[in-house]
Amino acid sequence: MTKCEDRAGTIEFEQNGETFLRYQAETETRNPHVDVLAIPPGSNGPSGYNTVLAAPHDHQWHLGLFFCQKLVDGINCWAPREDYKQGTPVGVGESVDYEITETDRTFSVTQTVRWTTDSEQLLDDQREL
Repeated sequence: MTKCEDRAGTIEFEQNGETFLRYQAETETRNPHVDVLAIPPGSNGPSGYNTVLAAPHDHQWHLGLFFCQKLVDGINCWAPREDYKQGTPVGVGESVDYEITETDRTFSVTQTVRWTTDSEQLLDDQREL
């Protein structure tokens, strides 16, 4: 049986009690992202093996699977803040809202993410998983 649970902004998709996808819709990190994409039960691979590497020691800003534009009006939304001189704006994506929809056999997450710097709004994006 497949189910979807929203745990305070962390959305987990499970099959037979095993998480095969976890989406961080609302997160303390810079951008909403997928940090678990595991081989689901019943497939030909090792069930539960996570194929995504989120925030490795040498590239902490790589958040597994995430939507990100490199530049918006010349402002970098990809690189970590620590790489920029103080005062240089860096874009960050934050959840405005999201909704989970369930049909007979599927789940979808629709989300609006607002990209901002410390002082200005760059754009909103709408995504669906």
